[in-house]
Amino acid sequence: MGISRFSQDLRPYLERCVVTSQLGNDLDLRITRLVIDGPSLVYHVYSKLTTYRLGTGLMTRLSSLPSYAQLNAAVDCFISDLESSGAAIQHIYFDGGLPLAKRPIRLERLEKSRAQLQFERLANPVLNFRYADADGQNQGGVGEALWQTRSKGTIASTDLAAPFIVPAVIEHLKKSKWASAVSVVPGEAESFCAPAARASNTAVLTNDSDLVLFEDLASNGAVVLLHSLSLVATGDARVLQAQCWRPEHIVEKLELDTLLGLGFERSKDSTALFGTVLQRAKNSRDTRTEDLDYIAFSSQFYAPSRSTLQLSECSDLTGFDPRLAELVSQLDEQFAPTAQPNSFDLHMTLPILHEDVTRDSSWSYGKPLRHAAYCLLFLHKLKSSKEVIRSPSPSVTESSRKGQRISQDLLPMSSSHEPISSAKDHISQLSQHLTATSTLATPPAPAIGYILWALHTVINQRLAAGKQSFSRNLVEQFLGVAPLPSERSQRARAGLPLSDEVNGWTLLHLNANVQAVLYSARMLKQTVDFLSKEQGEHQVRSDGGITKLAQALDLMPPIQDIFLDPLGTRTMMQRVPQERLIEMACPIFDGAGWSSHDASNTSQKDTAEPEMMVVRKSKKRKKGTAEQQTEKSAEPSKFKSTNLFDMLV
Repeated sequence: MGISRFSQDLRPYLERCVVTSQLGNDLDLRITRLVIDGPSLVYHVYSKLTTYRLGTGLMTRLSSLPSYAQLNAAVDCFISDLESSGAAIQHIYFDGGLPLAKRPIRLERLEKSRAQLQFERLANPVLNFRYADADGQNQGGVGEALWQTRSKGTIASTDLAAPFIVPAVIEHLKKSKWASAVSVVPGEAESFCAPAARASNTAVLTNDSDLVLFEDLASNGAVVLLHSLSLVATGDARVLQAQCWRPEHIVEKLELDTLLGLGFERSKDSTALFGTVLQRAKNSRDTRTEDLDYIAFSSQFYAPSRSTLQLSECSDLTGFDPRLAELVSQLDEQFAPTAQPNSFDLHMTLPILHEDVTRDSSWSYGKPLRHAAYCLLFLHKLKSSKEVIRSPSPSVTESSRKGQRISQDLLPMSSSHEPISSAKDHISQLSQHLTATSTLATPPAPAIGYILWALHTVINQRLAAGKQSFSRNLVEQFLGVAPLPSERSQRARAGLPLSDEVNGWTLLHLNANVQAVLYSARMLKQTVDFLSKEQGEHQVRSDGGITKLAQALDLMPPIQDIFLDPLGTRTMMQRVPQERLIEMACPIFDGAGWSSHDASNTSQKDTAEPEMMVVRKSKKRKKGTAEQQTEKSAEPSKFKSTNLFDMLV
């Protein structure tokens, strides 16, 4: 996560290099093989795209953000350009674990993103959806964005980055020709890059200056900076030039025994002049080995606690997004033989979604699905380690935005079937929506089914919680059966209180609510896939095959096809005949107390008066609830199987 000012200290010691397999100027270091720091790669490409799109005249930073499809296309283009220049890609590592000491930094960054979104909300009370590419299909200008765009200060900041850019790229690369090079590791990516580079005599491609501190880099190892890469025409050919650090050369020039001492002194004082920091590093050369703070600092830059030779002892993280992989890594540590009794300390940091910060947290939706995923992972680890549940019962601490701050929510882990049963109820509704959309001739049929289900889940949860929000017209705008308000109507209402249909932020917030449910379902899907792999297909088949839960989740489209901006969602929905779409959305309208047959008339209206959802308190609703409760109480108690898939049936 970077030592403040350390990269500035090392800037004078940058050397020029060329990424090529061709013999050239002997004065330039020739890079022929690369180990790539995955998160650095993703944020570098995303920053380039954002800066490029801001230059097209879009009004706000939020409306200029690239889609996941555009990001994936740009990453493909970037890696292809590396290979075309003659570089061989050895590994692309992604984080699957976070050291305990760095959790405060993670929370600081989360708060920074929240504050930036709040600033955007205040600066742009009316959010115009002027996305250059609403459905993510136009991939033009990628090469220009990557190689002819310079990041300038805060313009290129990724504080408002889309929340799932890293998992989107991982998912995409796993289905690409580079799949064998991609790994989600039980730790920080940088700690695996250095030993891998040493083993294959390879350079590391990153934007993290901390990598020069790793003792695992080969004597002639190099750290190539992503942001320094430039495509230069030399005659008929194009060459990738860059700048790099060679730790061995820096140590020699500064007359140090190791760069760790310099990094340690800078980490203690980010305001001191470089000369002062350098002298402190030299003066402490003989005493630092007894300094406990130095020992703790330097330990993170040696071979990772779980080296590549020890990966077989850890859970397979291949199928997980980084955040869920981190939880699995935490469980591995907590159940390790050396772990202290009752030492459970499980954390999940949920990213800032693009939502209206004046409204409720989008992560309050889909929580039963995430809770079930956590419980299943915990119970699997508990069973495989043959331990009993410790006392007190452990919990997962979820950190997310609530109001104007970052808040924590505890989700208890136990052997109770309640979280899993709750998730099963949600998924049963998913199966109904997928069945309704299965006959669609349009390609995005599963995506439409998932989005309709997530929307239905959000509205049901709001009703159950007694919340009064989201007008019918807004929901119809989201589904693409009602027009978005024109800029003319927005100007006409200038100076007046803005309704849900006009300010744009409420539509964005509804979209975020839906995405929170979808991502929670994705976490549960990855958990179920992991359990089926761990238990073995033969055992799953003996239980009657993967359950309806797993079958429904198995159809979930990739991130780039389902996590769209509001205009992207509208564009996809409008590929379906309107009457057919309204028919599929009937359960949503009826559940909210609206007449679904009136929805088809909405397309004739420019802006309708908002018809708010009302919390129904009719006897019929109470009666239904009572009947459901009676049915549940009348069910005979069942034997609790130890097989995790029985809980999902």
